[in-house]
Amino acid sequence: MVRIFKILVLLTFTLLNLSSCSSGASLEKYFVTSSEKDHFFSMDIPASMLKSDKISLEEEDKKILDSFKKINFLGFKKNNDNQLVFDKEIAQVKTILAGDSYEDLMKFNTKLFKGTVKIKGKEDKIDEVILFGYNQKQGFGIVRILGESMNPALLMRVIQKLEKEDVNEEGIKSLSNIFNI
Repeated sequence: MVRIFKILVLLTFTLLNLSSCSSGASLEKYFVTSSEKDHFFSMDIPASMLKSDKISLEEEDKKILDSFKKINFLGFKKNNDNQLVFDKEIAQVKTILAGDSYEDLMKFNTKLFKGTVKIKGKEDKIDEVILFGYNQKQGFGIVRILGESMNPALLMRVIQKLEKEDVNEEGIKSLSNIFNI
């Protein structure tokens, strides 16, 4: 009788753990399900695209780029006919990013777009960086950078330097052509 009780308790805990893991919304699930929907486009961007001899980075900055393992992009192209879908999708992304597992690193609000940078991981060893930006006329985009032990201070410094440099212009032009941007 005691053995049956132990088995039932173990089974109950196992089922609870399995159901709690699969029921919550996650950014990973959102990427997978949305990439198949109308108005969305997605791609995996090789981390090597950011590495170029034309970019003048210090050795410490190159280490942060080397820590990038995978970069995913998901975009929603807005038009006059999909405002309701756009609003629904923006709300869903904001809900996912508001979850406990993501921490705000930076928010921005310009004339062109609004957005946020979120991180997941420990203070000095980030495993995931999320860049989310949107514009009411054009749509939104999410960049998900997966890596190992990324340092947020170094990451911000590299992002600022990359803004000033030519990052594989041919690669960026081909991305723009693919999405008609």
